[in-house]
Amino acid sequence: VAGGQIENLYRFQLMNATETAQNYRVSASGLKGLTIASETEFVVVSTASRWVVIRLRAPVEGLTGGSHPVKFVIESASSGRSVVEKSTFFAPR
Repeated sequence: VAGGQIENLYRFQLMNATETAQNYRVSASGLKGLTIASETEFVVVSTASRWVVIRLRAPVEGLTGGSHPVKFVIESASSGRSVVEKSTFFAPR
């Protein structure tokens, strides 16, 4: 993408099993210069689920081709509870 970066897309299903709407925040880590280039906060109404797309970007400079481990943290803004999901960021060879 523009600015000499590589972008990967991820699709998450956020599920809210509580009786009230929940606000969730998504963050990511694992690569130098990794940023989220999409929304990071989402509301899920009570007892429902919502599909969201997260776009991660990393600078081409210093990034070797192939797969790189990344972690997503999905945190509930109201309860502070969080879930960590492991994934992979792919760079062209």
